[in-house]
Amino acid sequence: MRACVCRDTEQGRRPPKGYLTPAEFKRGLRRTGYRKGLSEEQLAAAMSAIDRDGDYRIDYGEFAQVFRRAS
Repeated sequence: MRACVCRDTEQGRRPPKGYLTPAEFKRGLRRTGYRKGLSEEQLAAAMSAIDRDGDYRIDYGEFAQVFRRAS
């Protein structure tokens, strides 16, 4: 993890802050190829489904819970 943070910082990215904003969520989906073909409404629905506390951010616990449900 530390190497990842250092590499991201060297590449001009901010270090992790413990949550994803809606824009970061969309950007991440686009980079993995999942963004293609999804409407803004579908992205908003996915964000709402993951963001359990409604603060418009996906924190680590919410993110991890998605992967636990998927496995």
